Amino acid sequence: MKNLLNIIFVIISTNLLLFPQTNVQGDIYNNTTWTLNGSPYNLTGNVRVRSGVTLTIQNGVQVNLQGKTIYIGYGSYNESGSLQANGVTFSSSGTYKGLIIFESSSLGSITGCSFSNTNIEFRDNSGPTFSGNTLDVNSSIYISSQEVIPNISTNNVFNSQKIYLGAFTISSNKTLKNFTNCTYYLVGYSFYGGDIRVRGGATLTIESGSKVNLQGNTIYIGSDSYNEFGILHANGVTFEANNGRLRFENTSIISLSHCNFNYQVIIEIIKFNSFTIRNSSIGQFCTLSNSFSDTVDARNNFWGSSLGPRHSSNPGGTGTIISGRVKFVPFLTAPITSVELDNSLPEFYELYPNYPNPFNPTTTIEFDLPERSHVRLTVYDVLGREVKKLVDEEMNAGKYKINFEASDLSSGIYFYVINTDKYNSIKKMILIK
Repeated sequence: MKNLLNIIFVIISTNLLLFPQTNVQGDIYNNTTWTLNGSPYNLTGNVRVRSGVTLTIQNGVQVNLQGKTIYIGYGSYNESGSLQANGVTFSSSGTYKGLIIFESSSLGSITGCSFSNTNIEFRDNSGPTFSGNTLDVNSSIYISSQEVIPNISTNNVFNSQKIYLGAFTISSNKTLKNFTNCTYYLVGYSFYGGDIRVRGGATLTIESGSKVNLQGNTIYIGSDSYNEFGILHANGVTFEANNGRLRFENTSIISLSHCNFNYQVIIEIIKFNSFTIRNSSIGQFCTLSNSFSDTVDARNNFWGSSLGPRHSSNPGGTGTIISGRVKFVPFLTAPITSVELDNSLPEFYELYPNYPNPFNPTTTIEFDLPERSHVRLTVYDVLGREVKKLVDEEMNAGKYKINFEASDLSSGIYFYVINTDKYNSIKKMILIK
């Protein structure tokens, strides 16, 4: 019997040496490394990386969250931390998902890792690098309650095909990248809703091929309450929702082309500086309403029916319900079959509002030429004096962007004027130093 107990003790001791494991929980107050020798690391409680501390996890380490959470930083105490993980396997066995949550402007680098039954959430302006990772069908990314869009590379593999956004305010220029076969879903966070707000003259660009599911939430471009405008550029984007809204306020600048709007997307136009929607498919159960006094440019779109939209000026229309001052003729009689980047030549002359506006000291002026023409683009002050000639030449048909640099000019109101063989237009811009 004694010899048998000795043999069992030797086997257990050998297994502990050959198959080590480390149980972890609690707050980390000093720089810490989880090494391969201690792998796997099993969370028996939540782990939190506190102020100024870096948790480094070595290549090849396995981390079993067991339904628990690794917090990087501490939002309640405005503490930021850092996570450095390369080639790490994160998993969570059992019913509950594991969580990795970045809070309070926390940073770090997560590269070449795999995630199973584990969600990653970025809160409170946290912005780590996230590149070359693989997430299984039970793992997703959440970006909520912040202004920073983390550096999430397009070389990640999202098998769930979902990225969640919510409680998001954008006050500086940002881009939503196109992740192949992946959809952005707007969701609520804590006591916040799932809305996105673009304010302070910021531009939100949504890359071609992207899909955005509003899920009953709203993307606000501009803010009447704060007297701030916003800019939205979306080319080749699919929007879908169950009564989700795109709402444009306070002299916002909107450019939408080759987009698809499905499943009751509501487009609300309250006030705008410039609004164009072209070559897009707006579903039969979507609505577009313009309560502003200026006319919306919505030509060359498909409105869910070959007979065009339902509008007071189109009594035979059976498609999208539109109201207010909307220029929708000519319209397409068949849906756009593919959503792709608009590389086609413009169909109309157009001078767009500059952005940003107000500006200091540079701004961008865009214009479209449907045919070759001599173009003069000139800037004048409020007294009508020419202060700068930006273009004076023959130009081919196409879409153009001109950068205007005004460091040598004083603050004030200026006008830029385009003159072509067949088209003339003028717009106002404000320089504030």
